[in-house]
Formats: sequence, C-alpha cells, structure tokens
Amino acid sequence: MKKYGTFILSLMIFTLYSCNNGTTSKSTGKKNDVETVIEQPNDTAFFANDTILLDSYVPNSPKLTANIALQNIVLNNNAATEKAVAEISYILTGEEGKSIAEAGNRYIDKLKADYMELRPEYINIRESNDKPHWLNHEFMVSSECSNGYKGFVNYTINFFEYTGGAHPNSYCTTLTFDPNDGHEVTIGEIMKPGYEEPLIELITQSIISFLNVEDVAELDEVIFDHKELYISKNVVMGKENLTFIYNKYDIAPYAVGEIIAEIPYEKLQDILKQEYK
Repeated sequence: MKKYGTFILSLMIFTLYSCNNGTTSKSTGKKNDVETVIEQPNDTAFFANDTILLDSYVPNSPKLTANIALQNIVLNNNAATEKAVAEISYILTGEEGKSIAEAGNRYIDKLKADYMELRPEYINIRESNDKPHWLNHEFMVSSECSNGYKGFVNYTINFFEYTGGAHPNSYCTTLTFDPNDGHEVTIGEIMKPGYEEPLIELITQSIISFLNVEDVAELDEVIFDHKELYISKNVVMGKENLTFIYNKYDIAPYAVGEIIAEIPYEKLQDILKQEYK
C-alpha cells in the first residue's frame, strides 16, 4: 500500500484550492451579463485524515485510510449558496445537505460503516492469512472551486479509491453553478438546439490532439469506438475554454487514463446561444 502514498499526497496538494467566502457582483439584468468577483481565501470547509482498524485487537489489522478535503463555495446570496451546497452534498452522499462539512462527515461515516462490514471476512481468515492485503482500503476526496465563463462558478470533486483490487481508481465529478440562483448550469442551457453533432465533432478533434494520434482510424486503436463518443457531463466551463473530462473506463481502457477535450469558446460561436457569446 505504500506505493500509493506518494500519489495520494501529491493529489491532496494539487487539489487543495478553494472557492470563496465573499463575493461582489453587478448585473444589468441580462441572463448572461453577470460579472462576479470571487475572492479565494483557501477556505477549507471540511478536512479529515482518519484511520480505522478492521480489528482493533490485532496489531497488524487491515485498515481503512480516509483523507477528505472539501472546499467551501459561496455564491451571490444565501439561497443560491444553499442550493449549490445541497447539490454538492447529494453527489457525495446521495442526500441533500445544509453544509459542506455536514456532507463530509456523512461521507466519511458511510465509508467507515461499509468498511466494518468486512470484519467477519477478516475474522474468518486471520488465522491462516495474517496479511490479507486486499482488505487494506484507501480513499481520498478533494475539491476545487473556480470562477468560470459568464460569471459561472465551477466545482470539481476528485475521488481516489483503492479497495484491494489490481489497481486504484480515480475519477472526478464536475458541477457548474449560476452564482445568482445556484442552479446547476448544463451544456444544453448555453447551446442552440441541434448543437450535439457539431460539438461531438469538436470533441473528437480535441481528443485526437490530446492523445497525439493522427486521425479517427488511429483514435479507434486507443479508445473503444469514436462513433460512440458522447458529450461528457463532466465539463468545466472555464473562462477561456469548455473542458470535457472523460474518466477512466468512460470511453477507453483504464490504462489510457483520464481523457480531456478542451475547446476554446471561439470555436463554439456557431452553436452558442446569442446571450452566451
């Protein structure tokens, strides 16, 4: 398990950036005409670094290690913030919550409860196998928050999991919020009808560049099938680009890793709604 320690520490350092605890904004009343300035004071809403032994009576018992670091988010008013927090909580726990800290506590409590369900298995084998490495589990969750396109606020949750298999798994979930009312902004909301086909073509070309292959024929040697490419729901609406994130296994084998399609807004002018240009 030590070989994953450096990875986890690096990922923690990389993702420990925050959204804000203060905002100023001005609006002319148009849906897209919102200028939002978000200060980022590295405000961590929840942090936990816990270890739980599967059997506290055994010195070398398998253990669960959980590192959780979740950043705060504050939008332009309390109602908007509460709506965004409820959605973040739902992603983490399957339940809407009132604070990031509450969601973090629920998440880690569930990890511990699920892990202790493995205790009977360990008790049955501990006499014959005192080092069941597959029962050592590690989890890390961290989040990032950033200003985005047209004043939107992006919130990305990064997950790392090792549950005794052949390799660990890491993935992310992204959310984009309107700072005024806290609703989750989708790609369909900012695009004209019929945007899907041209957007998928742009995504395909971006992935070809990202994977450093020549064309779709070579692309199909790396991913499952370019004809099955879809618009990922994991998208960061950055200030300059739309970034679509495909987690491991989404469109390619695990060994390929995370795949990113980054598209500048200048290439999207034909399919963006007028108010979002």
